Amino acid sequence: GGTALHQNYPNPFNPATAITYTLAAETTVKVSVHDTAGRLVAVLTDGTAPAGTHTIHWNGTNGAGRPASSGVYIYTLATGDSKEVESRKMILLK
Repeated sequence: GGTALHQNYPNPFNPATAITYTLAAETTVKVSVHDTAGRLVAVLTDGTAPAGTHTIHWNGTNGAGRPASSGVYIYTLATGDSKEVESRKMILLK
């Protein structure tokens, strides 16, 4: 099994969603959320994680703890030093 970023569930979501990713080996992981203009909305995890499947939750708030507005967001999984990035879209619907 390789490293993969899975579609969030539920999608569309309100007020929270689960993002699952799978790692082939222990590595550094950063999962972040951006708006469609490329602005960083939130960093959900930034650290080292073991191999296997992991689930993190986003409660639809930005880094300052304020609710994000309805719309399309891009969530990104970046692993290791390889700069390998996977992204998917999710929809916050209020």
